[in-house]
Amino acid sequence: MEGYLLGLDAGNTVIKAVIFDLKGREVAYAGEEGHSHMPCPGHVERDLGELWANAKRVIRACLDKANIAAKDIAAIGCAGHGNGLYALDRDGQPLLGIQSLDTRATGLVEEWVAEGVGDLTAPIARQRPWPSQTPTLLAWLKRHRPDLFQRIGTVFFSKDFVVNRLTGSRVSEVSDMSGAGLLDLAARRYDRTLMAAYGLADSMHMLPPLIESADIAGHVTEEVAAETGLAAGTPVIGGLFDVVASALGSGVSRTGSASVIAGTWSINQVIIDSLDLNGPSSCPPPSIAAAIWRWKTARPRPPISNGWCESFSMRSIRKAFRHSMRPARLQQRSHRQRTIRSITLISMAPSRMAMRGLASTAWLAGIPRDT
Repeated sequence: MEGYLLGLDAGNTVIKAVIFDLKGREVAYAGEEGHSHMPCPGHVERDLGELWANAKRVIRACLDKANIAAKDIAAIGCAGHGNGLYALDRDGQPLLGIQSLDTRATGLVEEWVAEGVGDLTAPIARQRPWPSQTPTLLAWLKRHRPDLFQRIGTVFFSKDFVVNRLTGSRVSEVSDMSGAGLLDLAARRYDRTLMAAYGLADSMHMLPPLIESADIAGHVTEEVAAETGLAAGTPVIGGLFDVVASALGSGVSRTGSASVIAGTWSINQVIIDSLDLNGPSSCPPPSIAAAIWRWKTARPRPPISNGWCESFSMRSIRKAFRHSMRPARLQQRSHRQRTIRSITLISMAPSRMAMRGLASTAWLAGIPRDT
């Protein structure tokens, strides 16, 4: 019996589904665009009911195009945009979906800059607060929408919401949580001191159980199977922050390799061989490649020319690269380690690369190989 892998990508604009065979060849693709809502200036939100409805449609459409039996899907992996804030209420029902283009917390960040909050968070999380960052948005809700804040049961990310709807599990994994500045990066775990720096010491209970990217988060439920055409019991892995998935899917995994992603955000990352507490913001690897780390620079990408994107990307990569060239560290690194060996440009639609990375992660997650 031939086996297949299903990847889902819940980005800021479109949710996509791709089926691959076990040799990494694309078999079928489907996508559906969602809608963002801006109820107030700077607020960018989405309807979680629509997101899940779209997810179910693209899954069924992809299965129909592939013309394969659902039982031949060996595993499912989900990716999605990082940061923003996706929340379930205390009963596990969809509550709020804030996207990573939201800027409502700009004033709070300016206040925190003056107070030196970033000096407290950076040594632990390798990030300073910024407006669309998950803990920053959570702190904003606590201050400005205490009624809504009190209803929150679980805080996680766009792909975690899809995993939750597929399986019923409320979990998140290390790549997204670290990308949002919510982990002690070196220890790969939640940290009460870090949460206290954001003013969220009383919110630890909102953070879901933390798993590795390749761990099995749960299995497709009977109800979801009936709605999507999937087979009940199909394993679903923890998944990946989409920029990590894109790098893996495009083959960027060796020390010194770099990728440039031109999507809703311009993401520029360089793979390094150890955690650096003095470089640009870092993110831990998925568990399938726990010996490598990445430096990252990022900013939202407006509708601009590829020439501007190329110029910004190269400046950002040079910035990241310069941090690996400090004289104090040159003697500790070989010439091979100090060289950016390759740069992969992932185009304006990086979804397929993200889902290819997810497929690789799912296959390496311990899914039975005899399917």
